[in-house]
Amino acid sequence: MRFRTRAVHVGVDQDPSHRAVATPIYQTSIFRFQDPDTSPEYDYTRSGNPTRTALAENLASLEGGAGAVCCSTGMSAETLILMTLQAGDHVVAPDDLYGGS
Repeated sequence: MRFRTRAVHVGVDQDPSHRAVATPIYQTSIFRFQDPDTSPEYDYTRSGNPTRTALAENLASLEGGAGAVCCSTGMSAETLILMTLQAGDHVVAPDDLYGGS
């Protein structure tokens, strides 16, 4: 697919239950478990939800990446990046990086 087609279509097919043409926005914080022994794909929206999955798939496609991660806040994005560092690594950042930094 070309860029314009990927921009419109990648990550859109996320609603097998109702087959929505546009990506639904899931505003729930928790998801129902099928049964106590089966771990669902989504359980709590902070750890992931179908809307963010669709966005990540689309961004990865547009950027030519193998995957993408979308965070719900700037601090969670910053934490995610910092947790990939090891002792002795260096970070170069501007003085006005992010308010909570």
